[in-house]
Amino acid sequence: MSIHNRSMPLARVRPLLSAAMLTVPFAAMAASPTTFVAADAADGDLFGTAVDVDGSRIAVGASSTDLERDDVGVVYLFDGTADGAEPVAMLQATDGELADGFGAAVAVSDDAVLVGAPGVLLSELNEGAAYLFERDGDAWSQVAKLRRETVGKNDMTGVAVALDDGVAVVGSPGADAAGTDSGVALIYERGESAWTKVATLTPEAAGERFGSAVAADRDRILVGASGNVRTKETTGSAYVFERGDNGWQQAARLTPSDGAGGDGFGDAVALTGDRALVGAHFADLGGSDEGAAYVFEQADGRWNEVAKLTAPKPADRDQFGHAVALAGGVALVGAPRFDHPGRDSGAVWAFTPGAEGWRLNTRLSPAASDTYDEFGSAVAAEEGMAVVGAPQDIPANADGEVVTGTVTLFPGVK
Repeated sequence: MSIHNRSMPLARVRPLLSAAMLTVPFAAMAASPTTFVAADAADGDLFGTAVDVDGSRIAVGASSTDLERDDVGVVYLFDGTADGAEPVAMLQATDGELADGFGAAVAVSDDAVLVGAPGVLLSELNEGAAYLFERDGDAWSQVAKLRRETVGKNDMTGVAVALDDGVAVVGSPGADAAGTDSGVALIYERGESAWTKVATLTPEAAGERFGSAVAADRDRILVGASGNVRTKETTGSAYVFERGDNGWQQAARLTPSDGAGGDGFGDAVALTGDRALVGAHFADLGGSDEGAAYVFEQADGRWNEVAKLTAPKPADRDQFGHAVALAGGVALVGAPRFDHPGRDSGAVWAFTPGAEGWRLNTRLSPAASDTYDEFGSAVAAEEGMAVVGAPQDIPANADGEVVTGTVTLFPGVK
């Protein structure tokens, strides 16, 4: 089924003339990081809800931005450099409506951007959808709206998205395809003239919430299935799929060696080459919800857990592992509820592998970190660059208590 439709109206894309920026020092980086926010961001926009980076292109979701309706959501595109982030465009759906949450998830690859809108109402609440945009010259246009053929209430399609090398992945963790809340992941591929759905991936059982998080790297896909965290019945898992002559086939199911019910393992995933990183942000390490992240590597066709990453001083409700990213030899893990310097200020830690295993390399934090910023709610990485969202942050130059959210670009992370 082709879902590419050039005849549909162009998405409303407004060039951005400027962005409010402030440069902050950080001694561990090769160059100073930059904390920025869109020039037209307003109170409650949740700028930084989701972030992604490909090359120098940065995509930032602001899922509660008000347009003609409240909380419709937008995505901003920036060009990131060692000197900061230059605004490029703003993307929004052609059919945006109240509480769509457009920008709750975002992925960028080459000249394409995939945006999740899990609140989209098709016939019932929160069925969700995802939108594909492509660039032609300097203009970005919406080319497809991706959705399940048979939708259901609270499917939450688009709560997670991934995009790489002509492959688009859309998570729908509330779908009942294999039982209540089993979840599904929709796979699309870019042909010569269209994006076409090629597979619907499903888990092994009901209640897995398969599609809670997704990642893609060439001919491999990683799908998180965090399970029902509230009932604490399962730890959660992550499925590896590989593309071969017979299409997309399951290659492995990853679970933590010491997991417990309600860990939320699989609520955040990252993938690059033969390495996977899976967050378990509700994992208990002697207290409650300190969180952890697990590194898996593939060798000789088998995926093995090689490291368990934790914060230097885990504390209750830090939720370390809420967001994860991989690039080169660096693993980034966000803990948005970390309480330093203030309650829920948030933090991101960078880890690197060595002869004696994975070690903590540095902590990323903006100079203006403050209470309730939730820095680390979203993270993305490209070799030599990290991007971190703080959707509850008040910009340093804001006039009053204007909680727009911010994003910080860290160049030189290695």
